[in-house]
Amino acid sequence: MLVGLLTVSDRVSKGVAEDNTGPALCSLVEKEGWTVSQKTIVEDDLVAIQRSVLAWTDPVFTRVDLVIITGGTGFGVRDVTPEAVSAILDKRATGLDIAMLTASLAITPMAALSRPVCGVRKNSVIVTLPGSPKGAVENLSAILKMLPHAVELARGDTHAGESVHKRMALHNSNLRSRSSTTGASRNIRHVGHVCVHKSDQIHDSSDAKISAFGLSRDLAAPVAQRSRKSLYPLVPFEDALELVLSHASLLPAVSMKVSENMINHVLAEDVKVKEPVPNYRASIVDGYAVIEYATGTFQVASVQNAGDNSSISLAQGTVARVTTGAQVPANANAVVMVEDTELVASNAAGEEQTVRILVQAKLGENIREIGSDASVGDVVLQAGSLISAAGGEVGLLASIGHTEVKVYEQPRVAILSTGNELVHYSTPSPLAPPLVRDTNSLTLHAALKTAMPACVVETPPPAKDTADSLAELLKMTLSGNANVVITTGGVSMGETDIVKSVLERNSGAQIWFGRVLMKPGKPTTFATVKRNDGVEKLIFCLPGNPVSALGNEQKLLMAPATPINVIDRDRLYYDLMYRFQYVSKFVDFNQSDIDAVKAAAPLIAPLVPTIVDAVYDRLFSFDLTKEIFLQQNDGFHGKLATSLSTLTTEDAQIKFRKDFLAKYLVKLVTAEYDAKFVAYLDRVGRIHTNTPTKKSRINVEYIHCNALFGWLHGFLAETVDQLPQLKDAPQARAKTLAAFSKLLWIQNDFFSMYYLRESERFDPDKGKHTPLQRLGLSGNWVTTISVAAAASAVTAAAVWGLKR
Repeated sequence: MLVGLLTVSDRVSKGVAEDNTGPALCSLVEKEGWTVSQKTIVEDDLVAIQRSVLAWTDPVFTRVDLVIITGGTGFGVRDVTPEAVSAILDKRATGLDIAMLTASLAITPMAALSRPVCGVRKNSVIVTLPGSPKGAVENLSAILKMLPHAVELARGDTHAGESVHKRMALHNSNLRSRSSTTGASRNIRHVGHVCVHKSDQIHDSSDAKISAFGLSRDLAAPVAQRSRKSLYPLVPFEDALELVLSHASLLPAVSMKVSENMINHVLAEDVKVKEPVPNYRASIVDGYAVIEYATGTFQVASVQNAGDNSSISLAQGTVARVTTGAQVPANANAVVMVEDTELVASNAAGEEQTVRILVQAKLGENIREIGSDASVGDVVLQAGSLISAAGGEVGLLASIGHTEVKVYEQPRVAILSTGNELVHYSTPSPLAPPLVRDTNSLTLHAALKTAMPACVVETPPPAKDTADSLAELLKMTLSGNANVVITTGGVSMGETDIVKSVLERNSGAQIWFGRVLMKPGKPTTFATVKRNDGVEKLIFCLPGNPVSALGNEQKLLMAPATPINVIDRDRLYYDLMYRFQYVSKFVDFNQSDIDAVKAAAPLIAPLVPTIVDAVYDRLFSFDLTKEIFLQQNDGFHGKLATSLSTLTTEDAQIKFRKDFLAKYLVKLVTAEYDAKFVAYLDRVGRIHTNTPTKKSRINVEYIHCNALFGWLHGFLAETVDQLPQLKDAPQARAKTLAAFSKLLWIQNDFFSMYYLRESERFDPDKGKHTPLQRLGLSGNWVTTISVAAAASAVTAAAVWGLKR
């Protein structure tokens, strides 16, 4: 067992006192055969303590099995060891605390002033002791014999603690044997070790692994010998769901012709544009293509309808009549709507000869340029997108030249009912007692098809409540094509409830949990079977009660089928547009939000000067944010103020910055959210801090950026809420507020990624990962860990290849 020994003392760390406790503890643990592989001394500082513990317990560093910390557990002003350790524990071990306090109180009442904190982080046990040699040795001695067992359990090994349990069982057996020879056995109510993690209690969700292997009853044993209490631990629903998801995996990808048959399938690849859309210059309206921007009278030189393949050029003083979708003349600069014209003259056949243009056209107006909808190489549908019946995805695929794409196979589910009493649900009345119609297979079938219309569902005849009948049905089903098997009935405590036993003893299944902490549906069971070809089948065993069966199908079985967005993590760090699309999708910033922002733009525009002034008033109300403007900003070359007292909002640089902010706010609500706009958002975030390629002139700390975004969010919300134009439109007001909130969070991401150094994660030139810069124990480091964990969770695979 590897031990890390941490001495916490201001005086010892500064060299003004000798460490007597550390050597005494080393001697004690080495007598037990343990190895002290790490030793260090730190001052009474919360961050210094945490840094050492993290370095010894996190798997990416040199991990130890047991961390012993001595010092800093008292009532002194500088005693912060309990606070430092508590904040980073995954779970507490208060039993160890009590054991140490009890032993010490038997020696001295002063032990009541000690504040021990013990627990587990990752797979390491952590123990805190007093700073005095006597107190530290006494406390550690009180729990010394328990620590090997605690370490085995914390490691999470498959057979963790078995040797200890065997020794305890042998000890108990010897005690009972000796007691029986003296006739005293009837007085022994409980002897030896009882391990709560093996008892019939709620499973501790902080345990490393959940399993229920080997707990099914022996079908050959007489019914009188069956257990009167379930041996399966109760597993919290959240842990059960997480376990199910951990076994879910993507189905294979197959090629499929683009047609209506694709509906309800999921794309297994990004779909890129093969040809520009449109592939010709097209008119958006019915009207007249012009080469001049003036009003006046013009001769109608030609007519272009949608589908006409003629290529013409306009002469000066002429126009071409065009219909929506028609190809415009090569030299046309705009199209004027027919509503903005008047007929001047026509010929005897009724054909227009001369028209009057009533409005002055703008360059490019009402013309869809080549590739304006989509350029070659653009990703129009991402892997994981659902081909819906109403979303237009099939039409989009056809429009960009795709005749075949890769999709995930649809899931195949087998529903097996069990019970001697069951007959087919179509059995007509009257039904002879004690028979029951099998409604579970019908109900679950309908629920599956509702959630996944294209999935294939099998419902073979019910199995009888015999091992042979059930084993035969399971054998046939598991050897077939079903990815998932659902059984209903036979999972409780009755003598004919044999599903778990048959699965484990006849079918070679591994049962991961046999009871879930929920009502109805407590006996719900989850198991897996791996065939010889390596294919793993998921098995959900639901109670026979129809309400329980349907409810638990929705809760657990449908979890892997919940659509999940498949995200290319590397691409998030070198493709700005892809990052923008991911964050937008995550916060649900969609076209309706864009429409809300654009609709509010004319209402917000007159208020921009007021908003800008309010921002700088806020920045100038704190010294740390005001002093930033004593530095020369990018793009400003004028005179600077030299002190906070002389710096005012009328200074030249502040006016320069205000002008920049005003343009930024206008662009935020009026620009097209395309690659150019995303590059602009990126530049705004990048100029505020140092990057690997450029040093910022102002280098603003992120806490100020984040605080400003929070304040600006509130200020804009109040501004929008008070707009008189939205006073009587509560839905529009709420939508506008939500849209601006999402937009600010997207911009905030383009700030934070440079502060978290996420942009350094991927080197597009080398095409491989580069190490994240470790930022110590600052908030940024904690956030980076959280982001990594969240990303891992978001990209968890789903059994049916659908996207969340």
